Amino acid sequence: VSGVDRTFDLMIVHYGDGDKYKDDGEFYIRAKGTKFNIIGDIFDQIPKGYEYVFIPDDDLHMTSVQIDRLFELAKEYKLKICQPSLVGYYSVALNLNHPGSLLRYTDYVEIICPCFDMETFEMCKHTFNHNKSCWGIDFLWAKVLGYPEDAIAVVDDVIAVHTRPCYCGDNYSNNNVNEPHVELKKIIEENNLSWDRKVYSTVVKKEDYDQP
Repeated sequence: VSGVDRTFDLMIVHYGDGDKYKDDGEFYIRAKGTKFNIIGDIFDQIPKGYEYVFIPDDDLHMTSVQIDRLFELAKEYKLKICQPSLVGYYSVALNLNHPGSLLRYTDYVEIICPCFDMETFEMCKHTFNHNKSCWGIDFLWAKVLGYPEDAIAVVDDVIAVHTRPCYCGDNYSNNNVNEPHVELKKIIEENNLSWDRKVYSTVVKKEDYDQP
């Protein structure tokens, strides 16, 4: 995250060695494991009293202004789960940026950078340790909410740059995650889910904000 002025607090969860980032945020935790396994394990240590929690991967570039804008739109549109749109490397085409769109209501937000309101975060926490790779747990979140058509969104007015090729992070090798596709398929089949991802409707952008 670049930029120094922000309205949000920063919790750094460091899965590496050493304490390189210890003083870079308001909260700091060291923990080993895959991303949402860690979130599940430290859930009770996450400070309460916030309206939203945003959980981006470590290879995304965003400014503090962009993150503030994501929270602003999540609150304005009463979103339960959302994410910024992506440019750069991607695995799910649905999440690529759509110029001219403010946001798109969908039934899917990817584990790469979800933003939850705190009630939904609590509702979804049982999915975080569902498997080791964490692949497929993002398919469960819309099911947990009952598939609303106006509460889950990809926010095109906010862009995150994905800076690293997909599936190349060291967290896979560090945690012996060898067949994440198998775990993904298992979630889909066991929960009778569809592989398709839907866009229900689009909110058209009226004007651009200054997005550095």
